[in-house]
Amino acid sequence: MLLGPQILPQLTESQTWSIIMACVMMLADIIVGFTGAVVRHDIRSTKMREGIGHKVMILVLIAVAYVLGVGLGHVSGISAEIPSTEIVCWYVVVMEIASILENISKAWPEFSGTSLFKYFSKMAGDDEDEHKMQ
Repeated sequence: MLLGPQILPQLTESQTWSIIMACVMMLADIIVGFTGAVVRHDIRSTKMREGIGHKVMILVLIAVAYVLGVGLGHVSGISAEIPSTEIVCWYVVVMEIASILENISKAWPEFSGTSLFKYFSKMAGDDEDEHKMQ
């Protein structure tokens, strides 16, 4: 049978957790973004559709990374395991943390001065000077 369980191997534990973390961060970003829009009285369906569209594209990118990681080993004979799914997911996690922080600081400007904000900003690789300029 052409489409059997061997066509795409089962996700590794690392891939599974990477995808879960990326999806949880995307969901958190949607919730924080919507909540912030409610707080600012700035709900726009166009902005929401655009944001959800971006999340769908990110999910497709994660799927593409997985297929490439699996497929390259079979097509080109590369024997090394390529952690592309984990790398893409980690990038998504960092990107979503930065977006969550941005959305929180728009709706709750006082939060930008807290140690927790600074901690997460460092984790996301944000430059503190960049936030002070905005």
